[in-house]
Formats: sequence, structure tokens, C-alpha cells
Amino acid sequence: MPENIRRYSLFPKTLARSVEQAVKPVFKKHGFAEHRILTEWHSIVGAELAAYSIPQKLTFPARKKDGGTLHVLVMSGRALELQHMQPVIIDRIATYFGYAAVARLAFMQTLAPVFSKETQVAVKRKARPSAATAALVAECDDSELRGALLSLGAALATVEN
Repeated sequence: MPENIRRYSLFPKTLARSVEQAVKPVFKKHGFAEHRILTEWHSIVGAELAAYSIPQKLTFPARKKDGGTLHVLVMSGRALELQHMQPVIIDRIATYFGYAAVARLAFMQTLAPVFSKETQVAVKRKARPSAATAALVAECDDSELRGALLSLGAALATVEN
């Protein structure tokens, strides 16, 4: 089948699948070649462990895509518990990805309020979509959809910077 023929589906793609290609370079820039560890951490380790741990960086040995070290930010006082659960967590990651992506975990303790249950108020920055985004969206007839696409383009532009 020729490469230039576009395939269509009866079912729409999810937004997460559509945006995945756009955010993949951002995750890669921050050390997440296997970006699903960050985005799906809650599903990999479970709700209880995810409540007080956040993956920070994934490093691999030179020219390898397995046997990496996952750096995890942990709530102070819970690092010892995660250290004892290290074989279980590594096994869950391997089961989730189907190969031994992580061979070792490195824990960094923090007292930061990252894990607090309170909702944090985010500072809103007024971002403008690029001219290229505005030109692409201008063809859209639905004003509500056009506004949503413009705000998505502006949000992606702030993430890339």
C-alpha cells in the first residue's frame, strides 16, 4: 500500500492520542524517552504510591533503551517504604511496558508541598497563539471550537518555551 494514502477510521481518535505527538518532544527534552512513565504513573504504581511519589527523570546507559534508572521525587518519610517496595515497583513498570525499561530506582526526598491535598491556585499567564495557529484555525466555522483550538495552541506554545 502506498505511503501517501491516508487511512480513515470509523471511530474518532482520542484527544490524548492526537496530542501525544505534540508533547513527546517536550517530555524527551526533560529526560523522558519513555514518556508514558510520567503520564501514566498513577496506573503503573497504583493510587496509593502515586499519592506521594512523582517520577522526575529516566536515564539509560549509553546506546540502550532498557535497564534505566528512574529518579523519583518522594514525600519525606515515605522514601524508606518505597525503597523496600523497589522490586515490586520495578516489576510493575516492566509488566506495564512489556520489557525491563527500568532496572533501578533513585529516590529524592522532599518537604515541598507538591503532595498536599489542597488545590493550588495556578498563576495564569496571558498567552497568545502564534500566527500560524491562528491561520490554521481561521478556517473553522464553529466559533466555540475555534476558541478552544486557539487556547490549546496558546497553551502548547507556553509549554514549549
